[in-house]
Amino acid sequence: MVPRAPAIEPVWRDAALVVCAHGIRGGPGVAAEHAATIARRALFAEVHACAHKGEPELLAALSRVEAPVVYLAPLLMAEGFTLRAMLTCLETFGRRHLDLRLCRPVGRHPRLAALLATKAKTAAWHQGWRLRDTALLITGHGTTRHAQASATARRHAAEIAASSAFAEVVTAFLDQSPTILEATARLRAPRRVAVGLLVDRGEHGEEDIPRLLAAAGGSAVYTGPIGGDPAIADLVLDQVRTAELLAGGPSQSPREALALDRTAFFGSDPGI
Repeated sequence: MVPRAPAIEPVWRDAALVVCAHGIRGGPGVAAEHAATIARRALFAEVHACAHKGEPELLAALSRVEAPVVYLAPLLMAEGFTLRAMLTCLETFGRRHLDLRLCRPVGRHPRLAALLATKAKTAAWHQGWRLRDTALLITGHGTTRHAQASATARRHAAEIAASSAFAEVVTAFLDQSPTILEATARLRAPRRVAVGLLVDRGEHGEEDIPRLLAAAGGSAVYTGPIGGDPAIADLVLDQVRTAELLAGGPSQSPREALALDRTAFFGSDPGI
């Protein structure tokens, strides 16, 4: 089982929470669902969802905030191109009096590895497959435009592999190597479970991954994107709890604070 958030949660009554995803079909996608879940807990003065590409966009959502403090929680699975674009967008934001606190992307949460593993184990159980005969593919978007895009997936894969629960644990990507076809070609296990390290069921999560798994052949099942799992809302709140670690000092921009935190998380080798 994936550990849950503490039963007693802090209350940020003077703060707002903005959950920002890449966006899907012109809107925030599951970010809106997780924001609604958190809003029902009455922990914040305000809770908003927005999209980097879609409506409401990030700057519009921030402009509507009335609370003096706002936590920005990127609903992203990696520190890649989209996060960099969000940070660039923040640098143009004009409300200097607003105390903006940047959270780590939810994909970096240390408990996400356990959530990915649980999702895969459940899928294997429904198929009647033994885990020792089953390989796990953590499948992300990936990109050659940002070195961090695959680092988070590799880190989670290494943690799951260390538990020896599955026959093999590998990463595969849509827009960089190893691709799904490349990764599956190297597997020895007769059965494969793929979990999408993705936020929403867009074209990639709903069509591309199943198509590529089918093209690879063999016995395979796809669980869908992890971003829609109800437990993600708790991980977002955990990232808010640790947001102060990113602050580093009042003179730092969100981009500078995140750069320092990235070093602490990945160490000297961001490509693990």
